[in-house]
Amino acid sequence: MNAKQREIIVNYFEDYIRNGMRCDPVGGFSDFAYFFKEIRETDDKLDSEMKEIYDEIPEY
Repeated sequence: MNAKQREIIVNYFEDYIRNGMRCDPVGGFSDFAYFFKEIRETDDKLDSEMKEIYDEIPEY
């Protein structure tokens, strides 16, 4: 894990905690969506693996 990835994780962890303290489940959900989007941009292999998982999930 590089410094940029740690920075992203720590920033979103803080947002997640703050939304939890405000009982804001929607904010928490969007925190995770933005986190995954941003962390994928830091590593091509991670992006590829996450895309593969996404593609394997059936649509309902």
